Amino acid sequence: MNSNNSSSLFQAAGIIALIFGIISAILLVGIPVIIGGTKFLKYAKYSNEECQREIGSILGWSIVLLIFSIIPGVLAIVGYATLPKTTN
Repeated sequence: MNSNNSSSLFQAAGIIALIFGIISAILLVGIPVIIGGTKFLKYAKYSNEECQREIGSILGWSIVLLIFSIIPGVLAIVGYATLPKTTN
């Protein structure tokens, strides 16, 4: 199993987002949170190289989670910020 520097933050963001998403699924707000939660559980298993290939998606879903559920959003943004940056 590969992991990256932000694996535990992404996993925490994913789990909390899924819980919040399920709770708020009655309102349509829960749907993007559930999708984002599953994405971050997937990102938690990625290597640093795989995360670099998905960096735009990680940032985008971090912002979505930040808008719809603060705690997972903050965890995701911190995880994004701690990913090693590559220079091309």
